[in-house]
Amino acid sequence: MRSGVKRFPFIQAIAAMLLSICATASQAVAPKLQEGWMGAWASAQILVDPANALPPAALKDATLRQLVRVSLGGTRLRVRVSNAFGTTPLTITGAHVARAISQRASSIDPATDRQLTFSGVPSVIIPAGAEYVSDPVSISVPALTTLAVSMHYADLPTAETGHPGSRATSYVASGDQTAAPQLQAATPIEHWYYLSGIDVQPTTPSAALAVAAPTAACNPAATMSIAAPKR
Repeated sequence: MRSGVKRFPFIQAIAAMLLSICATASQAVAPKLQEGWMGAWASAQILVDPANALPPAALKDATLRQLVRVSLGGTRLRVRVSNAFGTTPLTITGAHVARAISQRASSIDPATDRQLTFSGVPSVIIPAGAEYVSDPVSISVPALTTLAVSMHYADLPTAETGHPGSRATSYVASGDQTAAPQLQAATPIEHWYYLSGIDVQPTTPSAALAVAAPTAACNPAATMSIAAPKR
């Protein structure tokens, strides 16, 4: 009995120390989460079959503008471009990101248009089987904003990488129209190509839920998010 009484203050001291450590750790974690990158949108990439491939007229010297809705907001973002299933390099000669005017049109808000770069260069060659991440750009992106990512290419790999079951409208037009407020003579396409993700840097500690679902579950407003902070 006496020995139990003697141990009780010791247990209290250990408990107090653990609570102190946990409180200190939680205070230290919050700023790190705020400074990190969060996945705000993503799509699973597959090898695009011929039935869902880009039309022949869109394979050379064209701009692909794709609309996606991010689940999280932030003040900076970066874009992920994938050539995961390509057998030859993917060359992007220019890319832009902006806030879209609508989910059902190729128009963008010119005041929010930002040029994307990769290691400081506006063009990038992505090897077969690789995914590259753009440099961060400063842009105010509220949660649930629809973004337009525009990519210009001179030529495309024979094996296309994408997400055919997007159930969302993308647009393709001839020439370099990456900075155009609205694409001219654009052809709507119900698929996503080469665009695999968008990360944002939140202004406050944030979290998102990742949802894995069959392709049939996708729709124009669908958003997939990656919950883990990125570095």
